[in-house]
Amino acid sequence: MRGEMSYSQAFARLEEIVAEIEAGEVDVDRLAARVKEASELIRKCRARLAGAEEEVGKVLAAMEQGAPGPAPETTAVEVAAPPAARPKRAPRPPAPSQPPATGPAPQPSLLADDDFDPFAEE
Repeated sequence: MRGEMSYSQAFARLEEIVAEIEAGEVDVDRLAARVKEASELIRKCRARLAGAEEEVGKVLAAMEQGAPGPAPETTAVEVAAPPAARPKRAPRPPAPSQPPATGPAPQPSLLADDDFDPFAEE
């Protein structure tokens, strides 16, 4: 692969390769190369996702500890207005709790039965 691909570019390329293989458009001589490229793209996408997950975790942990986060983007109007002239934002109301579920009670599953053993002799 040439240069550094974004996650979106890598994922789009991976979808192209899968579509080619599923459609039978890749001959046997190029199949191994396509599978190798797909494997590398999957590795890169997983690494990007893990990195993003780690960053989000850090931001959330900092927020829980009351640490200031990154500065929000400002508009030209906000930059031009002195801090005292900026309108105060109302605090965000708490999220409403979910109403209790209505409808029929869930049916018990055979898989949840502790006595059920598909390999037990009768």
